[in-house]
Amino acid sequence: MPTCPVCGKDIRYLLNYCKVYEAYIYDGETYLRDSSRDMMDDIGDVEYMCPECLSILFYDEGEADRFLKRSEQNI
Repeated sequence: MPTCPVCGKDIRYLLNYCKVYEAYIYDGETYLRDSSRDMMDDIGDVEYMCPECLSILFYDEGEADRFLKRSEQNI
């Protein structure tokens, strides 16, 4: 089982947070979501965090995969 390098607790998964930019139409009274203008292609920062201490461990999916798979091989 993977161990968080920051808090030392055993973890089975990482939390993945990413910033997504959503578009809304505002008419002075209400907000309506305009999903056709959402910016999904350039998501921005992606973070892989320890679910126990919430420390950011990785910014890259490949690194997160290697961390989780390397730990499986050590079982």
